[in-house]
Amino acid sequence: MTGPRTPIYRFYNSRTNAHFYTMSAEERDMVMVRFPQFNYEGVGFTAYAAPQPGLNAVYRFYNVRTGTHFYTIGEAERDTVINTLAAVYVFDGPAWYAATGGDGSGIPMYRFYNASTGTHFYTISAQEEADVRARFPQFTPEGIGYYAWTETATVAPLQPAEPVDLSRVLGLWAIDPSGVGGDAGGDGGVGGSAGDGSPLRRVTVILKDATPLPVVPPNYTGAPPPDPEVARGTTDANGRFLLKFRTATIRPPLLLQVIDAGGNVLASTTAEQVPTGMAIRLNVNPLTDKIASDVLAPSAGSTDKRVVGSQLDLSRLATATSNLVESSKAALAVAGISDSSAFDPMRSIYELDGKGVDAVIESITHSREPTTGATQLRTKLTAAQTNADGSVTPSLITASTPLAPSAVATESSPALAFAKITAWMNEMNRCFALSSAARAADPECADADGSRLVSPGFRENGKDLAEAYRTLYSEADRSAVQGSTLSNPAILVNFPASSAPPESAATIVEFTVDQPRTGPLAGNVAGRVRYTTMMSFVTTTSPRAKAGNWILGGNQKRFDASIQPGYQYAFQWHLALWSFLPHTYESLLEIRVSPLRFDVATRSYVSADLRAARVKGPGLPSAGLVLSPTTAPGAGRFFTPHNKTGEITAGSMTNARTRPIFYLGIEKTADSQPTANPSWGAGSPDHADAPLTDYSSMQAYSRYTIEYFLTSNTTGTPDWVETARILAPVMPPKYLELLPHNKFAASSAFDPGLIAPPRCFFQFQWYPINGTAAPVDSVFVTDGARIINADVDAVSAQPPSTAAAGTSCADPNAIEIAGYAGMGFRQAGVGSTNARFRVYSTARFN
Repeated sequence: MTGPRTPIYRFYNSRTNAHFYTMSAEERDMVMVRFPQFNYEGVGFTAYAAPQPGLNAVYRFYNVRTGTHFYTIGEAERDTVINTLAAVYVFDGPAWYAATGGDGSGIPMYRFYNASTGTHFYTISAQEEADVRARFPQFTPEGIGYYAWTETATVAPLQPAEPVDLSRVLGLWAIDPSGVGGDAGGDGGVGGSAGDGSPLRRVTVILKDATPLPVVPPNYTGAPPPDPEVARGTTDANGRFLLKFRTATIRPPLLLQVIDAGGNVLASTTAEQVPTGMAIRLNVNPLTDKIASDVLAPSAGSTDKRVVGSQLDLSRLATATSNLVESSKAALAVAGISDSSAFDPMRSIYELDGKGVDAVIESITHSREPTTGATQLRTKLTAAQTNADGSVTPSLITASTPLAPSAVATESSPALAFAKITAWMNEMNRCFALSSAARAADPECADADGSRLVSPGFRENGKDLAEAYRTLYSEADRSAVQGSTLSNPAILVNFPASSAPPESAATIVEFTVDQPRTGPLAGNVAGRVRYTTMMSFVTTTSPRAKAGNWILGGNQKRFDASIQPGYQYAFQWHLALWSFLPHTYESLLEIRVSPLRFDVATRSYVSADLRAARVKGPGLPSAGLVLSPTTAPGAGRFFTPHNKTGEITAGSMTNARTRPIFYLGIEKTADSQPTANPSWGAGSPDHADAPLTDYSSMQAYSRYTIEYFLTSNTTGTPDWVETARILAPVMPPKYLELLPHNKFAASSAFDPGLIAPPRCFFQFQWYPINGTAAPVDSVFVTDGARIINADVDAVSAQPPSTAAAGTSCADPNAIEIAGYAGMGFRQAGVGSTNARFRVYSTARFN
């Protein structure tokens, strides 16, 4: 007998309590993906793939009654089964080739029969054979079935998937046709799974190669050329995908980006060449994003930017992968993977089911380092250290500080993990599928005592469930829209309880919400709506809770307030001002403190009796940023910056600023003039004294303290103190430069000579940079002293269509002197809005 032997892979079927064996790596990978009840146990033994002298075929049968397989090397036994048991056993043909007698090189393959199940068990291990004899009397020894081998290279668990035939990949990797994208006529493909602690369902997948980004001339004002893409598609209902393309046209290295409904990005990369007619495996999750980040050129920034394969240094890929595996090795062992030597996060096949590799992914929070954008992996179950100033010292996971076994979210962990949150989500979706009447009549959905789904003490910024999630619960009777679903649960962070400042213990989960429409309480939108939302879960002792020891409880805040990072791109539309008032990028905090509170009894908003709020935390003045009601015409209802000295004065407090924003830093765009400082309002309460240059303290989950002062308060002592957290880091302004956003194009119609009473008319266009920017969702006009939406004609907010705004100038004071001098006039679109940060695109004429 000559030539190499082939591994025979072994699985244990937890449903039938039987084992399954296969020589096919493709079948092995398919079983891993499609049949979660099959637990992969590695290589059981080795045999030959083709006949040769001294070998006999081992035949395989499938038992249609038990769902198990039977193997025999005996031709007589084969014929007996075929002739007498054809109704039960389906003949699969030769499985591999082994020896019927011992020649000194082979090892006995012991065979047992389990009379209680009607199945056979095979093992080449003498120790396992002895153990079965001693411990399992239901197994009858049948002697030596044949002889096989064990001395060839062993294939460890999580062995990277090999390229598979493109025509068979959907079946082998259990990819639904809805997950296929790219070129339908392509002769190659990249497939895999996308997840972030759970499968990322129905999200965008983009594949790029080494084709560089387009070069845009300075002050280019037309539609920017699109970023190069190899293929684009959407994951299926299980988070799996296949992108097809013409192999002759792609240039490795490849970069894969997955973008969820909130605009959050995960990436993966490979230097592998895709053979013609084949598909390669490339998963996407926080582990692969960390590896991609570690091999990304520093000039590219972060994996959520406009990056392509040519910006990757794959000479560092092996080290980055090794470091990642080393950082998770002990944790993988706790999750049931004792041998992680072959683990490749990009190419190994593993389920996103809260077990094994996914238990480790679930134990990790994915964020970005504020100054560089580099991917951070943080320990999720270990609360980040919050310092006295509100800044956070994260518990980073690296090769030198690996994920501790005690911090793994196993099924027995008290933490909110995959199985618990999935059970809760599935039950909510079951209830959403019912009509409102049927839902109310179902005691499990009605949850009258608040013991299963939603705590009776639920409160989110002072609101009850229906008001806190008004878009979802938007029917006239405040019930949820039938057919709505929650998906893609991402468990972001655990916050411990704190007394000073007061903060409730909670776990924050981000969901994607899909609705077939909205009800009358949310505008009666007829088409499908998709967005992300945050939900706060708290612990419970109720034995009926669907999420185990957790239940939806809300953030328990009394007042309606939030803080989130933001960025603003300001395009200088006045050509004469380019030399000293350039195009700029700005980093900011959007601080929303409402003067209203929700009254549950009357289901209406009433005065919160607030006259001011003082906010302290990273990036804000040390004495605190004071907010008060705004008197600016047309401004929103939120408090705006009053002073940055922290002073609370006696009596009524108001200011004339238009937006609830505090600007942290500014930088000019690459195609602009030398300095951005003339655009910085250092003396204004809504700007830092000087642009921030060190963003290292602006970590995700930083804490801000909000001190509230009631109208009856005549002192400087707050009546109430609460906290708020930012869920993303605040990055330097240049972060926006390559971040997908909407960019304005100049219009010759916007010219001082064309703006005159009685009608001021201008047109503008915005374009989504690289095609993945979220559409502009609202537009406003301001002269810096007022928001004048009431005078703006209907504006189309869907790029890249032209949007036109006409502002009535019949009243000479409508825009002050903007119609003549062309100064102080801005048109802004709010886009890329999600639950973690906000992006503004502004056309400035001052």
